[in-house]
Formats: sequence, C-alpha cells, structure tokens
Amino acid sequence: MAGSGRSESTKTCGKITLAIYLACFFLMSLILIGISVKVCEKDKYCLVFNGNEKNLWREKLYEGGRYWLGAGYSFIQFPRMQMTYVWSPSYKKDRGFTDDAERVTVNSNSMTVRSQDGLKITLDISLHYKAGVSFGDQTKLLKEYADMYTRFGDPITSWNKIINKVSIAAVNAACQKFPAFDFFRAREGIIDAIEQETRDNLLKLGFTLIRLNIMNVEVPTKFNAAVKKTQIVKQNQEKYNYTKAIEEIKGTTRVKSELMDREILTSRVTAEANATAILTTAEAASIQNSLAIEREMCKNVKGNLSRTDNQFLLDFVWIRLLEKKITDGASTQITMDLPSFS
Repeated sequence: MAGSGRSESTKTCGKITLAIYLACFFLMSLILIGISVKVCEKDKYCLVFNGNEKNLWREKLYEGGRYWLGAGYSFIQFPRMQMTYVWSPSYKKDRGFTDDAERVTVNSNSMTVRSQDGLKITLDISLHYKAGVSFGDQTKLLKEYADMYTRFGDPITSWNKIINKVSIAAVNAACQKFPAFDFFRAREGIIDAIEQETRDNLLKLGFTLIRLNIMNVEVPTKFNAAVKKTQIVKQNQEKYNYTKAIEEIKGTTRVKSELMDREILTSRVTAEANATAILTTAEAASIQNSLAIEREMCKNVKGNLSRTDNQFLLDFVWIRLLEKKITDGASTQITMDLPSFS
C-alpha cells in the first residue's frame, strides 16, 4: 500500500512539472514572438537595424506592415509624407497651412539674415520637405536612407538640427546676393533665389524641398520709412513719364493726321487736273473728228455736183467759202441763201 501511494505521488509531481514546463515554453514563445515581430507603420519606409551587431541591414526597404525580424532586430522608420519646419514667433496665430505634414517643427524665432549691403533682414519662413530623393526607385531610395542614417543618426532626434542649420545658411547665402531695396521692389526674384539655394543644399543631404513660403519680411524702421518715400518719388516720376509719353503720342498723332490730310488734298488736286486734261484731250479729239467728217462731206458734195455754167460757178464759190470757215475754226453751221439767176 505504501509503495502504491508513493507511485501515485510521483505521477502527480511529474504531471505538475510537465505542465509548468509547457507553460514556461508557451510563455517564452509568446515573449520570443513579441520581441521578434516588428511593425513598420503604413506611412513610413523602414530599414532593419541589427541590435546584436550594431549595424544597418541594407538588403531591403520595408513598407507598412508586420514582419518577423527576430530577437535583437528593430526598424528604423523614415517618414513618407512631407515634413514642415517653421521659423515664426506667430505660428500659432496663423496655423493651418501645415495640416498635411507628417511632422511640424516650430522655431519660435524668426530667421535673421543680411542683405548685400549689410542691412539686417528678418524673415518668417515655412519650409516643406521630404526625406529622400529617388522616390521612383526603391533601390536608390534604400541607399539614400541608409546614408542619411549613417551621417545624421535617428530621424526623430537629429534631423531637426540639420534642417535648421542648412536652411539658415542657404537663405542667408541667397539674401546676400540682393541689395536691401530689392526686398521691396523685386521680392519674387528673391524668393525664387532663396528656394533654389535651399533646394540645392538640401538635395546634397538627401532631402527634397517641396516648397518654401516667406510669410513676413521686416527691415529696420528707418530704412522702411526711407523706402516708402523713395517709392512715392518713384511713383511720381513714373506718373510724369506716363503723362509725357501720352502728350508725345498725341503730338505725333496730330502731325501724322495733318500730313495725311495734305497728302489727301494733293492726291485730290492731282486727280482733278488729270481728269481735266483727259477731258480736254477728249473734247479736242472730238472737234477734230467733227471737222474731218465735215471736210469729207464737202468733198463728196463737190464731187457730186453736176451743174454747168454760172450755176456751177456759184456752187463752187459757196463750197470754197464753207471750207474756209471750217479751216478758220468758225461754226460749222452756215446759213446762206443760194443766189438765183433769171
């Protein structure tokens, strides 16, 4: 009986020990799964970091999802959406233009730069950018992210310092190419130069500039007043030049109009003279034709006369008299009574 009791006790202890082992195994499995499965957020790109060997795995660029990496491995996550860096003490008052950004960093100090002539310029700027350059090629993008991590460290803790320093240097370099007065009369050109300089500098570090906004520009009060006075003088000068140009145009138009009227009158007189000459020539030709016809008629009459003696002589005299009057230019209508002989 005693041996049988010990046998039952041994079996019970064995079962309890097995259950403990199974529970420990299950618990360890859960822990292993928990530390081996990592999550890459859906709006991120991820690279694997080997915590055991302290190096970055450059074989694959991961997108959003859950992945089995193993113990000691983790994800380094790079934002896919744009990020915003703001230099403005009044950002909270006009908030709203960075709602689409992954991360917004606000520097409560305005950016201070110098113009070409050394004047102090204060700018409020918002910078919108993305990490990476080759978004259409994941192989190149993986290399860019790996290089950025190697150079600058973790995106969350180190990128803000890099963006701040590089952007301030780029904006200052661009502003030093322009005199202070251009910040009033040629601001668009300055904005383009600042944006291009900043884009080039960020591109060297592996960042892509989306856009750059200048929200406010401030200069010393005295200079601002002088600029306003200069602008007023310039506007008055432009008004004078405009008025002068209008008067010159009016005078030129008046002279051209008078020349045109003279040309029209000359053309009209010339046309009338030509018409008179043509008409005179036509009338002379018509008279000559009439005389020729009458001469021909006289010849025909003279040839057809068949009278004799005195009657013939009177006809002859009458015809000669008619020819003489025609030759002298007298009227061709001659009324003569034919002499009668008894």
